[in-house]
Amino acid sequence: MNNYVRMYDIYLLDDIHNFFPAFLYNQSRFTNMADVFAYVNRQMDTHFNIFNRAQREYNQRNVRASTAPQPQRTVDILPLYASQNTASMSELFTLLSGLYTNTAPTQFNMDPVVVRPTANQIVQATTVEMPVFVDQESTCSVCQEGYILGQTVRKINHCSHKFHKLCIDTWFSENVHCPVCRYDIRDFNQNAT
Repeated sequence: MNNYVRMYDIYLLDDIHNFFPAFLYNQSRFTNMADVFAYVNRQMDTHFNIFNRAQREYNQRNVRASTAPQPQRTVDILPLYASQNTASMSELFTLLSGLYTNTAPTQFNMDPVVVRPTANQIVQATTVEMPVFVDQESTCSVCQEGYILGQTVRKINHCSHKFHKLCIDTWFSENVHCPVCRYDIRDFNQNAT
């Protein structure tokens, strides 16, 4: 990439200018998506196929090696679609900008990972209580409702924060932290108390 030219001072446009110039300057050559993907594959192979580039440089330095036929490795970066649909520049720009920002195609998008404590971690790090006295001023930080005498509460042993059992159990189905102080209940060590 030592010949990289900063023409536009916009990374995406500069990358297209350097690696896919026909998209900017010769759009009429693309009549369907197969043309687009064939061009992308050729350009990717030319600029980013490290094996073939190294082999060409080696062959240029060693004349004997260049006389013997060498196998070429093809790196199929994008599939060649046989579609005869007309390629529009907006579709092409959407595809390229998605590749550039790592957000296209949608089948590569992944769902977020939910981190939750195990049932054993909840049991070890908390205590279930049935209080005999209820402070009328205190509320569950999850639902913002007050406590009623006879309601089951769950206390986080490390920080002593209390919540309605149902509220905190629902919270723990998608979180590992105390909703008040952000203590990670997975870190609780029963022997340390």
